[in-house]
Amino acid sequence: GDGGIYSSVADLFKWDQALYTEKLVSRKMLSDAFAAHSSQSDFKGSGYGYGWYVGKLRDAEHVWHYGSTCGFSTRIERFPGKKLSVIVLANRRDTPISPIVEKIIELFW
Repeated sequence: GDGGIYSSVADLFKWDQALYTEKLVSRKMLSDAFAAHSSQSDFKGSGYGYGWYVGKLRDAEHVWHYGSTCGFSTRIERFPGKKLSVIVLANRRDTPISPIVEKIIELFW
């Protein structure tokens, strides 16, 4: 579930940027989080790390997490090798945010 976490795009961006350093977690722990520990049938060619889906997109390392709860949905996609992150929050659970994320990724690719 959502764990009762409240945040904003600005806060999630700060958190995302800190993941490029060792301010929050060690490189080893982050490497473990972004490594596939199980396969995922939902997304062909991807796996699941510690809270993150992991795989490749356009030949780049790609990690992402998404979810929704009553009235909200979110998607965070990271391309660590490119230092590109896309964070989209919506205040409706039924908002189709995947197409929004895909368009943003296209703009920066």
